Amino acid sequence: MVEYNYVQMIGPIWQPGFDCCAMDKELSAYVVENIRLIAKELFDSDVITRDAIAHWLSLNSGDFQHVDSENE
Repeated sequence: MVEYNYVQMIGPIWQPGFDCCAMDKELSAYVVENIRLIAKELFDSDVITRDAIAHWLSLNSGDFQHVDSENE
């Protein structure tokens, strides 16, 4: 069995002239474990939460200025 994890991001990027961009970001097993640790340390949860993912993305979102967490 093969498992794929990904998150869909939307928000402004650093390149001028683009107000909103979207991207699917694949999450490796290593990244998923890091997000799980963030959930435990910051939110005292054994479950990966939207807040933990948003926190990880704020540190690892690449070309995005920020990721809009209100969009689903």
